[in-house]
Amino acid sequence: MDIPLVSGATPIRSKPFRMTWQEEEALDAYLEESLDLDIIKPSNGLWTSPCFFIPKKDGTLRLVIDYRRLNKMIKQDAYPLPHIDELLDAVGGATVFSTLDCTSGYHQLPLNPEHAERTGFVTKKGTFSFNVLPFGITTGCSQYQRMMNSVLSKYVGDFILIFLDDILVYSKNMEDHKVHLSLLMEACQEVNLRLKRKKCRFGDSQVEYLGHLITGDGVLPSDYNIDKVKKFSVPANVDEVRSFLGLTGYYRKYVPNYASVAEPLTRLTKKKVGFSWGAEQQAAFDHFLVALTRAPILVYPDRQKVQVLSVDASGKGLGAVLSQVDDAATMANERIIPAWYTYSGQLG
Repeated sequence: MDIPLVSGATPIRSKPFRMTWQEEEALDAYLEESLDLDIIKPSNGLWTSPCFFIPKKDGTLRLVIDYRRLNKMIKQDAYPLPHIDELLDAVGGATVFSTLDCTSGYHQLPLNPEHAERTGFVTKKGTFSFNVLPFGITTGCSQYQRMMNSVLSKYVGDFILIFLDDILVYSKNMEDHKVHLSLLMEACQEVNLRLKRKKCRFGDSQVEYLGHLITGDGVLPSDYNIDKVKKFSVPANVDEVRSFLGLTGYYRKYVPNYASVAEPLTRLTKKKVGFSWGAEQQAAFDHFLVALTRAPILVYPDRQKVQVLSVDASGKGLGAVLSQVDDAATMANERIIPAWYTYSGQLG
């Protein structure tokens, strides 16, 4: 992998951040392990970004390298990530599923040795750079997706879905599934792409993938994330409102008229609007708690069936439902923005 820079880019230098003794112990362990695995190497280069630790859910610490200054000088990569809804639509007709996760996915992508110096990070123990793609590089997602699509290109969209290091294998029956898994393993073995066994699930009738529960009948929000919605406290400030909207907005297609219902909450996130939690906001908050815990299963679009598109609009939002027979295949909605009020009315 390359890290190409824009014209005029110059090396950046940083000083190491101070750390607590717990963080210093974690740093020693990280450096020792990463050097042993040939993930990093000592560096005498001119490029140094700072690093620090953040806590993980299990209480341990994760090293984060602040590549923001470097990222401003990297040439952007336009290779797209898949649209999740379009990925899931491809699963229709399948009844057997497996999910697989790549071991330290980014670290399986080697760096161009001539560009490795640019990933340098500084610590009290010295300066180090990466031999492999580190987390935090702005083009990392695009380059990793390109690599995965290339490795599994023969099977993507046929019986495999890929979103970065998350792989879904889907088949109409168990016999086909065994063949599909065998082909996947052979392709991974050819390029030494390693999978994390404890994160893989094989041959299930339903699996969680990209925050959704995938079944033979359709898709639902994952139980894990819906539990997070149910446990979400009433927002006490704008940042918490944004967090709630981010969580529920990911599942907007499961909630009819999501944009209109969310308008009292969205209003609070606008500039120069003070935070004021009233009856409107509470009603919207409560609506989402109920709607998402009772979310309908969305069936997979079937081109062989008659499909009906229903659309609607109000002063606050737009909505649409694509149905086949009596089942909803997908829903869409959008908040009305001020400029749209100047358009001639066609719906409503």
